[in-house]
Amino acid sequence: MREYILKNTNISAQEYDTIMQYQEKKEDLTAPISLEPKKTTLWVLKQFSLNPPTALNRLKWHIKKNGEWYNFNGINFKLMYDFYKDSNLYSLNRYGKCYEESFHISLNSKLNIEVAICKSERNFEFLHAFLLGLLNGEEVVLDYTLNLVLKKEDYYNLLDVLEISYIYNSELKELTANINSNEEMTNSLLLHEVLCFPKELNNLALKLNSNLKK
Repeated sequence: MREYILKNTNISAQEYDTIMQYQEKKEDLTAPISLEPKKTTLWVLKQFSLNPPTALNRLKWHIKKNGEWYNFNGINFKLMYDFYKDSNLYSLNRYGKCYEESFHISLNSKLNIEVAICKSERNFEFLHAFLLGLLNGEEVVLDYTLNLVLKKEDYYNLLDVLEISYIYNSELKELTANINSNEEMTNSLLLHEVLCFPKELNNLALKLNSNLKK
């Protein structure tokens, strides 16, 4: 896949390798939690989103209802499950599915989701995909893996997000159609590559499809 992309697009080997080095890294869920406030907060949110009733009982002195949003140490959030009824959101099965689920939800959800996102989190140093959308006029992140919906500002600050690329879901539909109409691209590309380099790969798909029509 690497050589196919380098050969057929203007993506440099250095750019590709710099981004893809994160793909092999995985979050160590058993690692000790740092006492840094942001990492502690993130850990608590993970426990809460995995098993809300238990976490609420254990952490009720931290978490309180704030309208329809929960509040933890000043960070307002909802559960992704409130918007996308998938039982895997309450299990560890949700891990490792950020690309496919973000891709699927972006294309099919009736929510006001505008963007499918592929990011690198400097906090954990691995590639990660999530969604951006508007809720009541407020820009939020919808994260399948975390089972959380947070304000974009809080999410980016909490996870020290380093943005790699983004694609609006209208563009994602076009890109998917263009790639699927070319067998060579369909058989060559991985989903995380498509999300990391959408503009370059869409230009390639358009070029290849144009050549086929000649």
